[in-house]
Amino acid sequence: MLRPGHMMDKHKSSLLADFVMRRYIPYHPAQPAPKVWLQSQDPYLPSDIGAQLAHTRPEVNFNVVNGAPDPLTLDNLDSLNALGGKNVYLTSVDDVTKNPEWLKGVRPDGNGKTNGATSCAVIVNDHGSGNVDAYYFYFYAFDQGNTVFGQEIGNHVGDWEHNMIRFKDGNPQAIWNHDHTIPGLNLPAGPIEDHCDQGTLWDPVASAYFYSYNAASNTFAAYDGTSPTNWLQYLGRWGDQQYPDQDPRQHKIFGIAQTARSVLEKHPRKMAENFNDIEDLRHRKKSVGTVELQGPNGQMRTVNLEDLTDADAELAAKFGYKPVFKREFGYLSTFSFAVSISGLFSTVATTFSYPLYAGGASSAVWCWLISGAGCNLVTIEFYARHADSTLIRRITGWLNLLGQIAGLASSEYGAALLLLAAVSMGSDFTYLPTTGTVIGVMAALSVVTGLVNSLSTYWMEKMTKTYVIFHILVLVTCSIALLAKCDNRHNAKYVFTDVNSTSGWTPVGFSWLFGFLSVSWTMTDYDATAHITEEISNPEVKAPWAISMAMLFTYLAGFLFNIVLCFVMGDMASILESPMEQPVAQIFYNVLGKGGGIFFTICAFFIIKFVTFTAMQSLARTVFAFSRDRLLPFSNVWVKINPLTQTPIYAVWISVFWAIAINLIGLGSYAAIAGVFNVTAIALDWSYCIPIFCKMVFGQFEPGPWHMGKFSMFVNGFAILWTFFVTIIFILPTVRPVAGDTMNYAIAFLGAILIFSAIFWYLSGKNFYTGPLIEAEVADNQSGNVKNGSGSSGEFQRDEKKTGHITT
Repeated sequence: MLRPGHMMDKHKSSLLADFVMRRYIPYHPAQPAPKVWLQSQDPYLPSDIGAQLAHTRPEVNFNVVNGAPDPLTLDNLDSLNALGGKNVYLTSVDDVTKNPEWLKGVRPDGNGKTNGATSCAVIVNDHGSGNVDAYYFYFYAFDQGNTVFGQEIGNHVGDWEHNMIRFKDGNPQAIWNHDHTIPGLNLPAGPIEDHCDQGTLWDPVASAYFYSYNAASNTFAAYDGTSPTNWLQYLGRWGDQQYPDQDPRQHKIFGIAQTARSVLEKHPRKMAENFNDIEDLRHRKKSVGTVELQGPNGQMRTVNLEDLTDADAELAAKFGYKPVFKREFGYLSTFSFAVSISGLFSTVATTFSYPLYAGGASSAVWCWLISGAGCNLVTIEFYARHADSTLIRRITGWLNLLGQIAGLASSEYGAALLLLAAVSMGSDFTYLPTTGTVIGVMAALSVVTGLVNSLSTYWMEKMTKTYVIFHILVLVTCSIALLAKCDNRHNAKYVFTDVNSTSGWTPVGFSWLFGFLSVSWTMTDYDATAHITEEISNPEVKAPWAISMAMLFTYLAGFLFNIVLCFVMGDMASILESPMEQPVAQIFYNVLGKGGGIFFTICAFFIIKFVTFTAMQSLARTVFAFSRDRLLPFSNVWVKINPLTQTPIYAVWISVFWAIAINLIGLGSYAAIAGVFNVTAIALDWSYCIPIFCKMVFGQFEPGPWHMGKFSMFVNGFAILWTFFVTIIFILPTVRPVAGDTMNYAIAFLGAILIFSAIFWYLSGKNFYTGPLIEAEVADNQSGNVKNGSGSSGEFQRDEKKTGHITT
């Protein structure tokens, strides 16, 4: 449904609102006031603010508040602050699942006015010198959530929406909109659904309260002198508390409730706190311009606020550091990023040989189904976690970093193999690349990845947004082409039941389990999206949603694609002996001919390059974040931000260096480099499960907005057991008898990183690392220069209980 902020109209408002705004408000911002097209089929319309009180009663923890005024009005609503404050919920006296009439609001008339219902509040913050911010708040008695897999989620009683227009000398300068969805984007069976049309025109300010806001006193004043103001000081929520899981009115999907609690953060009183924080920072910037931060030993440093935007200044006041990345990623680009990190089409192409050697067609099909389910359960819960020990944090961080580096290196190596396979195919196999050629092409491709990641987040977001569409088109067209062109398809019995192991392991059933390697390598590093949350708008919702949906897509699409490959692969022994050493590319060639084979092999190459683009972006942000907290050697170098692109250039290029350096091992021994590649899934999965284990053992856990609710402990336990089980498979050699060129050296690399992490911790880390450090700009008041506060000044940390405060 379309909410205010999706469409702006600079037509004149009604005569009444126009008169009030012109008469009382500087620069009369009603002139370009927003008008709203309400979606024609939306049953829930703007509602009267005061009428909400007639249909609700104040409750705290589902108990009626004693001593509350009766009747409750907009003039006495603030008295509830002393009876529960932010814990008060204006709870419906009716069963909202019965859809009482008052929830539906008031339909605007032909002039856009909600007759008999004051459904809007306009609050003006005059900063002086011609700078005016006009905030428009819109009230709905009920907000209907999205429909996912046929189940409504996120419904809540009492919903405030808002937007803001900034004026300079009476002229609009900027518009900020509070949006829920992406106009025009609809995904099947998912929470992104946006149904907009020009249904009913609503002129919110035609029936509104108009107020000024005084930041110094944190008070509101009605422009007409008669409108109620006390309700603006109310601290509680405007609707029902989220129903308990056992309540028959409640249903959940992926841990998200059908009926959610009323939102606190969006109503005018809560937003006024933000006005006050920003105004306070503006005032102090003019007089002092610093935030004072306290180090672990009581040392004080001042942080320059002169160049901070309002949003950054607010974050500096709350958290003690300045954000450095632009939040360019929305729903589509975040989902596309999450899908791209798996690179399904290309990663299956480069790892399909593992299940074929292990157990034949049945291993490829059923191992994907089984292992994919395990990976999805780890994914669902990893995002909301907490580990309190600094040593555990450090080990977890190093494992994750190792897994990302190994994953990037292996993807670059796979990209080189696919590109050279296409070249070999084009030469009718007269050209076969040497190991040196593969390493050289890999190095060149790694440099290309570094150059792409040196671009600004803006361009990275634009490129990433198109990836998922390209990937799905390639996957679908390739599957159709293979099935249509193959003249000698295997039957279903062969695809789903054939067991043919050439690994040398006995019993064959154990060998069959090595098929897990393909799916686990494909469905890992799914937390990469979490590493770019500073570049995602509303990341606490969009990031876990994108990760979960991307993993579900990869799981289902991968299962189907493996079935297609097994139907059309022909003689298994011949494709495993392909001169290109790429069984899937050989399948493309055998079934589709030279032209089709080259085309889809090149498509696989482009897709895996997208994998490397996103993997390096995630890795570089991880290096930057670790360095900001002084977790890496030479941290003062890797935290530097390029002023032109606003990206961590040095973190990008140290990532390029390690991707190339690791692959150089391949010049001496392919078995050694394969061991590094196998570390990818082990290290990353351990980094996910260690915090989950700590949650189960120590009970220190703060649920995020995306969690499994009452199924959480079961999912946690299964995730840990599954990771332990597949780790045993990952560290074993895949071929017997074992020799120097068939050994799996993953365990050696894993041990090395754990030993290095422990040594670095005891020699250095434990002396300064007790939690996240503050990243900020430190002002040198003597010279006027600015130096980075997370480099040599990195001994200063964020106190998790007391953040920075403003100096005077």
